[in-house]
Amino acid sequence: MSPSYLIYGEEMPFREMTGALHFGGIADNQPEFLAKATYCLSRLDAVHSVALVQMMMGTLRNEFKSFDKIMEFEANSRFFDTANNLQEILTDRAAKKKT
Repeated sequence: MSPSYLIYGEEMPFREMTGALHFGGIADNQPEFLAKATYCLSRLDAVHSVALVQMMMGTLRNEFKSFDKIMEFEANSRFFDTANNLQEILTDRAAKKKT
């Protein structure tokens, strides 16, 4: 039994957080968060960005034994899907500002 369950009566009491809170105030949605994370990685020198990505990949490999195969198959299409979703979000946001 976790401390969260003891205190709040459920394992994940804060899963319904707003996007901005969920992403630490950096973004309102998943595509925007990923765009900003990608931007941050691109601004780092190679030594630091590679180290961060290796740490993330190590974590994911521990969770998913076939992570490398999945990543090889899905990485590029997920990147483009996220970019398309972000474009839609930004277009909608711009249209709302005009009205």
